Amino acid sequence: MTVKEIDRHLSFLRKKYLIKSFFRKAKRIVADFIPLSEIPSGHVAFRKPSREGSPSLTFTPKTFLHPSSSVTVQLSPVEIYGLQNVYFTPDSTYFLSTDLKKLYYEKVEEFSSDYTLLYNSRNLLFHGHRLVKINNLRKARRKGEAIFLGGTFSFNYFHFLIEILPKFQFLPQVPHQNAVLITNQAVEKNSNLKALLSFFAGDQGVQYLNPDTYYQFEKVWHLTYPCITVPNIGEGEQYQARFTKFSKESIGYVRNVCLDSFRISEVRITQVSRIFLARRSEFRKYNEAELLEIAVKYGFEAVYLEDLNIHEQMFLMQNAEYIIGPSGAAWTNIIFAQEGRTKGLVWLGNVWKDFSAFSTLAAYVGFDLYHFRFDHEEATFHSDYVLNPTDFIHQLTQLLKT
Repeated sequence: MTVKEIDRHLSFLRKKYLIKSFFRKAKRIVADFIPLSEIPSGHVAFRKPSREGSPSLTFTPKTFLHPSSSVTVQLSPVEIYGLQNVYFTPDSTYFLSTDLKKLYYEKVEEFSSDYTLLYNSRNLLFHGHRLVKINNLRKARRKGEAIFLGGTFSFNYFHFLIEILPKFQFLPQVPHQNAVLITNQAVEKNSNLKALLSFFAGDQGVQYLNPDTYYQFEKVWHLTYPCITVPNIGEGEQYQARFTKFSKESIGYVRNVCLDSFRISEVRITQVSRIFLARRSEFRKYNEAELLEIAVKYGFEAVYLEDLNIHEQMFLMQNAEYIIGPSGAAWTNIIFAQEGRTKGLVWLGNVWKDFSAFSTLAAYVGFDLYHFRFDHEEATFHSDYVLNPTDFIHQLTQLLKT
């Protein structure tokens, strides 16, 4: 379906839902889809740049045959918005006008005919360039001011650590009046995300909000992303290195706050020199047991990071000599590694092309990370796969020789 066809379809749905709303509450809404930078003054009580836009470097995946290369990207400014008369939900980076007609989203990349840019989330169901279909959630109005620390994929370890927590670097510039911090309810339910938030928030009050509700505060403070990756693109399209836009300074800020908060008294495990990042998740399954059996023969030990507290995870990253495992949020922890100490091997399907999030983090902190790229029959971004054991042995022995 072309962009024009998508917008025509959404325009038809908008009329359909409007007619239905005369008889009962519509379950869905079609609203105008507008970049946050174009939000009108009636919704903005305060707006100020906190960091100017500037160039940064993204680093492409390195393999044993091809070195990494740097790509210059342009970081967007970090802006402080004091918003009013808007609804929001904690699991998406958008703000809905209280008349439910306009949705303002934080733009991370220009729309293009070269790729399908997707801002979809649990409650943002479908969008074109001009219109968007969202859930019509129940509404809750709260007194006072709030600082928004939710966002798209805020339940995900990578996105929370790399995209949301760097905002604390700029929070001292927010002229709020006793504002409460607000974030996704999923953060409270995940002990490690909650602990990470405490490193930055200290004693400041936090409210954990339900993603099935639209909230309205008297004023909600929003800081745009200091670091961002494109949320998603269409299946079968090429992920580009320039879709990763990180600030080395902001990543360093997050790293330093976390390491300063590290407590050895919270560590109840022993050091593991050679780590195999095993997973209990059923997401993107592969022949893990077969590869782990091979890796054990080379001195590797299975580590399930989801079973460890954040202090234990930092401890392992600080002391490992080698780390191997499939691409996934666990690799975010390389920002805690000691510079020049650790080498790694991550496997990632060729369908991801120049996905450069982990290779860029590795370059920033001096973690020597190699990528094992492979093809598989059902080549989609999140499909299950099988790695060839012989190829795996070859990659592993290459790593141990470096």
